[in-house]
Amino acid sequence: EFSALANADKRARNILAKSKKEPDAYPANEKLCKEKAEQDLLTKTRELRNQVDNLAKEGNFEAALLLTVQISHAVTIFFDSVMVNTEEKDLRLNRFRLLEEVTELTNRVADISKLAT
Repeated sequence: EFSALANADKRARNILAKSKKEPDAYPANEKLCKEKAEQDLLTKTRELRNQVDNLAKEGNFEAALLLTVQISHAVTIFFDSVMVNTEEKDLRLNRFRLLEEVTELTNRVADISKLAT
């Protein structure tokens, strides 16, 4: 299960690195999430982030990490269904922001790339 999470995280990071986009302070705008897969990913990311934060505050890092794995399926569907590098600049930047939120979640408790090795 961690390998699926690590793959999802790696794919998101690669897209962000290739985009040469500087991270910004803005979260993804749900109004700009046009595709169901990106709406679902945004919802799942934010839902899990709150749950992971609560578990981490309690010191339950193992449960928080296990919970993070649940994002993998939504990320896979997103990549299968959504063209991140669309011609529409607002949509493209918003999708980059969404991927930033995803990678921030996937690495909230631990550096996933290091756990996968």
